[in-house]
Amino acid sequence: MANTNHGTFFIERRYDAAPQRVFAAWSDAEAKRTWFVEGKGWELRSYEMDFREGGREASSFRFLDGVKVFGEETIFSNETIYDEIIPDE
Repeated sequence: MANTNHGTFFIERRYDAAPQRVFAAWSDAEAKRTWFVEGKGWELRSYEMDFREGGREASSFRFLDGVKVFGEETIFSNETIYDEIIPDE
C-alpha cells in the first residue's frame, strides 16, 4: 500500500466557547484524546502527544468492524508537529 505525504496546511475553526477553554482542551492529552481521537466504531492502536513548540502528536486507529480498502484492513494515522503555540488562542 502506498503512503501519502501532505504539505503544510492550516485549519481555522470557530467554537462557541472561550478561547481559554478551547486551548485547554487542545493542550491536555487526556482531554483531547476523549473527543478528538476516540470514537464509536474505532479502535485506537496508539496515541502520544508532546504539546510544546517542536513537539508532536501521533495517533493510529482502525475501524472496529474490519472495514477494508483494496482487500486490506485500513489503518489510519496522523502525525502533527507543533510549530507555534500561542497560549489561549
